Amino acid sequence: MEWQPMATAPKDGARVHARDVDGNEQVTWFCDGDWVYAGWRETEDRDEYETEEWWEPTEWMPRQARSNAKVSGAGTASAGLPGYAAGGNGERE
Repeated sequence: MEWQPMATAPKDGARVHARDVDGNEQVTWFCDGDWVYAGWRETEDRDEYETEEWWEPTEWMPRQARSNAKVSGAGTASAGLPGYAAGGNGERE
């Protein structure tokens, strides 16, 4: 998919992939007349909280659909690790 001008982006709250003139890329959506993205801030006490950051993207493209492919046990983090036995056989000796 090619980059498209922001004037053609959906303004119904749908999330799209966008970038600005400096090449910064974000997942963004149109809200109350502005383009926003989710950001994180930190208080003086170092507590973090999520915010909506306003910005001016210049181009957009649809977000890629996620695959619904089934993952087998061979793709798990523990497969093939020392001490792991597949098939519910517990720890290897």
